[in-house]
Amino acid sequence: MDDFYLFKSGTIRRKNGSVVLDCDDEEILIPVAQLRTLNVFGEVNVNKRILELFYHHGISILFFNYYGRLIGSFFPVSKSPVGDILSAQAIAVNDSGQCCHIASVIQIYSLNNCLSILKYYHKKGSMTADSIMVIEETLQETSQCNSVEEILLLEARAKKNYYKCFDQILSNTEFSFEKRSTRPPQNEFNAVISFGYHLLYGTVLAELHLSKLYPELAFIHSDQRSGYGLQYDLADIYKPVLVDRLFLGMIRRHQLLKTDFERREDGGVYLTVDGMKKCAAAYDNELQRKIKYGNRMRSYRSVIRYDIHQLTRHLLDPTYPLKFYSHSW
Repeated sequence: MDDFYLFKSGTIRRKNGSVVLDCDDEEILIPVAQLRTLNVFGEVNVNKRILELFYHHGISILFFNYYGRLIGSFFPVSKSPVGDILSAQAIAVNDSGQCCHIASVIQIYSLNNCLSILKYYHKKGSMTADSIMVIEETLQETSQCNSVEEILLLEARAKKNYYKCFDQILSNTEFSFEKRSTRPPQNEFNAVISFGYHLLYGTVLAELHLSKLYPELAFIHSDQRSGYGLQYDLADIYKPVLVDRLFLGMIRRHQLLKTDFERREDGGVYLTVDGMKKCAAAYDNELQRKIKYGNRMRSYRSVIRYDIHQLTRHLLDPTYPLKFYSHSW
């Protein structure tokens, strides 16, 4: 078990050598010995002794708010500066040529994964051909960009064409997409992919903290308010295959229903607690699913870890070819 999800509120405490969440009506056992990341959605109390225990076991804690957004974290690994990688990453971020190269490679793999999703549904009869053509043209232009600003402009055009296909893909369901909306999401599908994206941000951030890289030093999302822009850079690669594909499939198979959503006081549409539990379980299963990557079968979590290692090697030796995960059916 890598991840555990807490949706109830209470106090986390030790009990007979184990750790439990003490709720009003029950005790929920937290499997510390098997755990890598604890995802907290409820209101919990935790003391220093518990944090010390989590530190000893190398367990990260990710905190999500009432709306399912990632808002904070506890990471047990005290990463002291590693001179070679810190220096290499800082130089790459501040060197326009290196930064642009890494940003373009990230976006190329992200758009390739978007294409993979659209081509799959095109074979199933969805009218995605026009958007496929636009994204393929954008891929060619992205490889020739001379600045991160150009890359972001091209990404915006490509993503607009990618997202507009969602209504076609969802056409035989009770859901629609219309357009990308956040803070708050205006409909159910925007709500579920926003929730999925935040789960993915947490996964990538936890892996970054276990690596030699510094989440604060980003190549594309350098102005993110959280300060951890690199998680957003890398998450873009996996969003289409780990989040969009998962929840499009769940809706088309009628595994997500209108009753899994509710409209809240800010006027937005969000998953209910039961809906979040259902989606978190599906995401966790997908994260553990083995796929062929290179010469090995890897879980998606292992794929993310491996790609972070690849980026680290490239930063230390720019002649090392930079590659990320590209999905194929």
